[in-house]
Amino acid sequence: SFNQQFLFEKPAEDLEAEKQGAPAATVDAIVPATTAWANATAEDIRAAQAGFQTIRAGIDRALEALEQYHSASQVRFGEWYHKTIEVFREKWHYAGTFMLRGGKFGPAPIGRINAHLRQQFMQRHGAWQHHFSGEQQDWQHLLSLQHIQLSTGSIYLNTMQAYLDKLNRQIIPPFENTRAVFDASLKAFQAIAEEEPERFRRKIISENRQLLKKLREDFLPAMMEPLLRNPVESIAQLFLHQIETAVRALPEEQLVFKKRDLTHLPPRSEIEDVPIKELLERRTWIDFRTKLEAYLSQTGKKVERILQDISELDQIVEFNLEAALNSLKTDKVNTEEAHRVVREGLERARGKISGFVDSFHHDGGDIRTHLFDLAYEFIIEIEDLLESKSLLELNFQLARTKAREQIQHYRHQAWLYVKRAIPIVWGYIKQAVSNVTHYYRRFRKITGLAAPAGDTQEKVYDLLHRAQLKLAGLPYIYQQLFKLEPLSDSRFLVGRDAELETMKADFNAWQAGKFMTSVIIGERGSGRTTVLNFAEKNIYQHMPVLKINFNNTIFSPVAFIPYMRDAFKLSDPSNVSDLEKALLELERPTVCIVENLQNLFLKTVDGFELLEEFIALLTSTHRRVYWVISCTLYSWNYLEKVLHISRYFQRIISLGALGQADVESIILKRHRVTGYELVFEVPPQIQDNRRFKKLAGSEQQQQYLRDLLFEQLHKFAAGNISVAMLFWLNAIQKFENNQMIISPTIELDYAFLGQLSADELFTLGSIIQHELLVVEEHMKIFRQSHQDSLMMLRSLYNRGILEETPGGYRVHPMLYRPVIQVLKQKYILH
Repeated sequence: SFNQQFLFEKPAEDLEAEKQGAPAATVDAIVPATTAWANATAEDIRAAQAGFQTIRAGIDRALEALEQYHSASQVRFGEWYHKTIEVFREKWHYAGTFMLRGGKFGPAPIGRINAHLRQQFMQRHGAWQHHFSGEQQDWQHLLSLQHIQLSTGSIYLNTMQAYLDKLNRQIIPPFENTRAVFDASLKAFQAIAEEEPERFRRKIISENRQLLKKLREDFLPAMMEPLLRNPVESIAQLFLHQIETAVRALPEEQLVFKKRDLTHLPPRSEIEDVPIKELLERRTWIDFRTKLEAYLSQTGKKVERILQDISELDQIVEFNLEAALNSLKTDKVNTEEAHRVVREGLERARGKISGFVDSFHHDGGDIRTHLFDLAYEFIIEIEDLLESKSLLELNFQLARTKAREQIQHYRHQAWLYVKRAIPIVWGYIKQAVSNVTHYYRRFRKITGLAAPAGDTQEKVYDLLHRAQLKLAGLPYIYQQLFKLEPLSDSRFLVGRDAELETMKADFNAWQAGKFMTSVIIGERGSGRTTVLNFAEKNIYQHMPVLKINFNNTIFSPVAFIPYMRDAFKLSDPSNVSDLEKALLELERPTVCIVENLQNLFLKTVDGFELLEEFIALLTSTHRRVYWVISCTLYSWNYLEKVLHISRYFQRIISLGALGQADVESIILKRHRVTGYELVFEVPPQIQDNRRFKKLAGSEQQQQYLRDLLFEQLHKFAAGNISVAMLFWLNAIQKFENNQMIISPTIELDYAFLGQLSADELFTLGSIIQHELLVVEEHMKIFRQSHQDSLMMLRSLYNRGILEETPGGYRVHPMLYRPVIQVLKQKYILH
């Protein structure tokens, strides 16, 4: 009655408005519905603020009415008191007479009446106290939850304003300044586009130095510094912390009405303790925090990628300008072509910066939307906790959930080993069935029980032919970065730190007087020469270093002596003994790097004489010469079985296969320097893939395709980086708009290799062991005529299995690993 009369009593202006047909101001009309608060305009907010004055006026009237009620109650109590005194005085004269006997007002009856009244008072007082406690805590409960709702909205607005301020004042300006520097460089090069080559070359050198100096000293640190603190994470963590503080301020438990009763006097209301904080945390807060942290993890990875791209901007500039300089040194490329290389390289670098700026603007909107959605969902879910009925239902659900969790916990403990064992066993069964099926089919193809498709070899030949044409048509900068040559730039060295540390320790041991000779073994393309180059540069830099590279097979001392004479600058020694004496008389200890030990023998009865003499030379001269040898893996394995060659070397460093992560790092490091954006096309067979369809957004799809390609690269290359790079280059489809489009699938069926004749397979085995063979060497190994050996090698060459080089025939790089696999299956290689 009091509430209806005072708190929500309609003001006179509302009554007058109703008379005129206008709607009166109500709470629902003043405050927009929670579900529509995001759509409220500035006018709606001002109207709501004005409407709150009406509610405040109603509260003031209610307080005034309470004062009036209190005053009126005092007056009524005074009147009742005086009336009671008058009645008492009237009755006093009859006390003790038959009209008012003493037994009715003696101490005992009065005590009983007093006790009854006190008991009645305490019962009614307790009922009212119970009811008002429920009302008070119910109001506090509503206010605390609504405070969290309002605080969440306010924190969101403040957070977004802080982020946008940081974005516009600290993050974007350095990128705009860097872009202006590239604009100036492009303009400077445009001005000398028609100049003669020498002046253009000097301009490239000058601009390269100035631009790299500016980038490395000023602009790159300026761009990276605000991102290193990850502004998204810091802002979002503050957002999370402030909301968490508001949630932690909630009481652990709250009284809510199980039943609110005002129809009886005293009221028969029922209240119940509800763990309000636990309900909020379990139902809303944990989910909110988990989603926000997952989003922060995504943005953190994106910021890391941007930082990596920024750190490589100077390399894009450096490599593109160096490529232009290198092109000017050749007669095939003119100034116009060099200018195009420079312009495109700088434009790609500038395009990357523009892409960063666009990404920041896009991410700003994405962050705004994502945080808003999270905040909005959080606020809406709190609505369910505002109603006592819903709160009690949720409390019941919480109790049931706790009981279920406890049961599940015991069940989990009881069946833990069973649950672990079943998927493991099932996985082994599936893998075993898959492997058996795969190898059975492969075995049938290799043994000829199931002949491969008739056009398989033609498809492989066509693939290899198209690969050669494709490599020739790649952009100049890409050809320079992906040349299959030994590496000299430490920025691209990955996965060989342990081997270099071992070589350093061995060299220190030799300097300390220990007998030490080292050999590095690995497959063709595994990086033997690269490791030796870095050892020469970083380990042997304070010693005289001589390098001998046996590019062709020699197996007689007569052909061997000139190599050693020229390397050590000796007078003409007549034999290996004279050579040994000369080496022992060297003035200074010397490091001698000998590459391609496999070219010092031939697989014939008398083909090991030179190799044995060379090993004897190593062991006798080790005090004056520190010998570091390289040899192909399969030659070494063969020599180990024939000569037990490992007995003569104290350290054998095997360059094992690189892992998938290392291969991916090597390739992507080189690619990023080009400045091209990497885009994976979606083949038709992958578009229908269920797993691919479930991926949300192009970024996850691109990551899926990238992982798919590198899994196949690792499978076909088996950790051989040269082979992996060839397959990567062959997967490139086209270049357009500073993007490189690449296919994520590799199609190569090499089962036809298993059906080659025995002579052909043994020929391939010898080529793998020697790395290169010419017709004359093939004649001696297989004791054939010149014509037969020539026909054998040309036949394999014409089918694309071999390629011809100035030093002889060798296995095509893209078939190198498949050939080795087939030869191992045939027990030709070990």
